[in-house]
Amino acid sequence: MPRQDPASAVASASDDAATTSPSPEPTPVDASVAAGLALVRPVDGVTQVFVIDPDGSARQVSGLGDHASVAAILPFWSPDRRQIAFRPGLFAGAAPQLWVVNADGSQQRALGPVGENISWSRDSTTLLYEDSGLTVDTTGEPQRMWLLDMETGEATVIGRGTSPQWMPDGSRIAYRPIPSGTTQDEALPFVVKRLPGGEPRQIAVARGAWWSPNGGSLLLQQADGLHLADADGSDARLLVEGYAPVWSPDGTRVAYEYDVTTEEALPIIAIVDLDGDVLWSGVVAGEPTWSPDGTKLAVEVGFPDASIAILDATTGAVIREMEGSDPAWASETVP
Repeated sequence: MPRQDPASAVASASDDAATTSPSPEPTPVDASVAAGLALVRPVDGVTQVFVIDPDGSARQVSGLGDHASVAAILPFWSPDRRQIAFRPGLFAGAAPQLWVVNADGSQQRALGPVGENISWSRDSTTLLYEDSGLTVDTTGEPQRMWLLDMETGEATVIGRGTSPQWMPDGSRIAYRPIPSGTTQDEALPFVVKRLPGGEPRQIAVARGAWWSPNGGSLLLQQADGLHLADADGSDARLLVEGYAPVWSPDGTRVAYEYDVTTEEALPIIAIVDLDGDVLWSGVVAGEPTWSPDGTKLAVEVGFPDASIAILDATTGAVIREMEGSDPAWASETVP
């Protein structure tokens, strides 16, 4: 059972972190605290992907040259840190496709139909994802799942389901097969399947499932909060009330969101350990992403304008603030 209710936890983070919105581009003591972070910023009214370099400067990587009119949102690093996948903005001026660009800003290309819940294979050669709401058919059938070969650009439908993800072992995928007439919000079976050609095996019934980086533990989203289970779904026990968990790189902590009544009606960020102890809470923000070494979090602050705060993962204190949205940090090591 959880040791502490996040809504009542004593926040170690400063009051400023919980109640104020970051101001654009203050001068940090050490600008390298955000190195490797991908984010989105507007350029001439069109959102584009930027990467924070080791000197703390922001370098544009999407929308260069002939692609200036293609809006970019939701960047997602490949495990080898050489490529960034992203979705086009609603007003991209192009067909709804999934886009990829090299980390140095070269070779931006559209590969396959646009999708959601993007998951890179461990060797960075394949993307797994499901149909986007922008393209899903109108027949009432569940979403399709796609495998996209990064070398050939060939996208292949591998079945119908939602919430697809590569397993940490790199040879299996997990997903939810949705029967017709149900919705993604319902608690449904999660299955694991080896590729290619394996038979699906049910792991758990849940609204969401997230395996730890080493594959040894599993977080399950249930109606009452996040449950921690063994990798096969057994021995599940309530960890904390919350949702949208993100494992720390070493698998010892979980950043998550929870809802309380705030003036801005925004979620709250907190961190819990695997014993159910809430280490800190109270930062009004969302979309947490861990730094590769697990010492920091980048979060999106949505009020009054979208901005990004870099937090100390131990205390929740803000250590840098910057303009941007959709933060995504690269992995530390090449698998």
